[in-house]
Amino acid sequence: PGWQGIALKIGIDITFFSSLLNILYLFIVASANKNKISDGIKSVKTQYWNTMILTWKFWPIISLVNFLFFEADT
Repeated sequence: PGWQGIALKIGIDITFFSSLLNILYLFIVASANKNKISDGIKSVKTQYWNTMILTWKFWPIISLVNFLFFEADT
């Protein structure tokens, strides 16, 4: 794929998929540790944006390398 395709894939990955996975991770880990769903919800509310900011700083370059140098099996 061209640069536009790669940029689109990275954009979708670091917005939609990262957001979903981070919410699930924060919720499940906090809920499992405290055995309360309310703690999972609190964890998402308090840690989500900091987690997403770190995600946006780290993963785009990793995704770029992945999409440029490793082809998907088709």
